[in-house]
Amino acid sequence: MVESGRQGKVSDTILKKLERAEARVQEFNDVSAEDTKAEQLQKLMNQKNSHYQNVDLDEVERTHIGWEVHPKALLKLLTDLHETYNLPPIYITENGAAVDDHLIDGVVDDEQRYRYYQNHLSMVDQAINKGVDIRGYFAWSLMDNFEWAEGYKMRFGIVYVDYETQKRTLKQSAIKFQEFLKARKQGLLA
Repeated sequence: MVESGRQGKVSDTILKKLERAEARVQEFNDVSAEDTKAEQLQKLMNQKNSHYQNVDLDEVERTHIGWEVHPKALLKLLTDLHETYNLPPIYITENGAAVDDHLIDGVVDDEQRYRYYQNHLSMVDQAINKGVDIRGYFAWSLMDNFEWAEGYKMRFGIVYVDYETQKRTLKQSAIKFQEFLKARKQGLLA
């Protein structure tokens, strides 16, 4: 159990590291205030003395946050782990995509997110058919929310949140997800 005095020291240490990282971001000429925290971090990691390197692939689909979309990697991860280890039941608790969502005439057409879920759920189904004990899949996330590194810039939810009024609107991905679950419950999916 963490004692309150110890917890303060840990928090202070983390805050000092964050302050040093912020100072490095400000010193680095290629980083702009308009960059997301993820973009700023990537630029810092790409400096000459870094152990990391960003590899740009031209013909790769990416989410709004810049993450590569590669559903087959999920299948490979799940089946490789299953073949290597005696796994307990698996629950995929956070899987989703940031999409550049816009509410237009009461509709959010987030086609990329719907395809993302459709393709990733297909890979989960294939993994189950190969013997992986997957008991749950949770979309990230139900609603647009405050992301610790990106604030309100990135939207991951299947429900659009107007941050000014707090009004919620089902995105097309939520409607498609609902249709998928109903079809699955009725046994209409192969």
